[in-house]
Amino acid sequence: MAALEDQRAELGDEVVESALAPLRQRLAELTTSQRSRRRQVTVLFADVSGYTALVEKLDPEWVGGLVDRLWDEVGRIIVAHGGRVLQHLGDGVMALWGGEHSAEDDAERAVRAGLAMLEAIQAFESDRVRAGSLRLRVGINTGLVHVGHVGVTEEFRATGDTVNVAARLEGKAEPGTVLVSRTTYNQVRGVFDVSHVGDLELKGRSEAVPAYRIDELRP
Repeated sequence: MAALEDQRAELGDEVVESALAPLRQRLAELTTSQRSRRRQVTVLFADVSGYTALVEKLDPEWVGGLVDRLWDEVGRIIVAHGGRVLQHLGDGVMALWGGEHSAEDDAERAVRAGLAMLEAIQAFESDRVRAGSLRLRVGINTGLVHVGHVGVTEEFRATGDTVNVAARLEGKAEPGTVLVSRTTYNQVRGVFDVSHVGDLELKGRSEAVPAYRIDELRP
């Protein structure tokens, strides 16, 4: 493209523009594909059960320190299991496996991270929080999403129905449990003991979604 621009005086505007048009279109396609693309991923949502009731009468600065400690611990677990923290949502977190580099065991890594997070929050304590008073709920789903860098800040995001189902599963999970979708279950059922908890009615879904509770890692 730069070479054609340099020859504009010799070739004329009409010739240069006709040659540049398909090159500009291809460049735009490549730029778009780099910024946003479809990928098979595993999405994890988690939040702290009872958080609002626990902190509603506490000093905001102390609460901020508590949240920082909680998400530092959770973030370390996610990264250690090959995931990426995409967003902190107050008392919740969203993480992704396979957003940029996929692996065959992404779903397994996400479930392992979920179980490790349950244990870490169960054992968490501070000067005003006794061990066992905080419990985590986790929802995990595997499927296609659009991932890429968006906006002027180039923030990395994942969007699509797969993300929505993971968030809804987290909302349906009992405190201290990990709920997964059928697509995630199909990839981890030989690694974990799993219980089918039924077909759940999720907000925004026309059909019920089969859900499974992760009971424990198999020996």
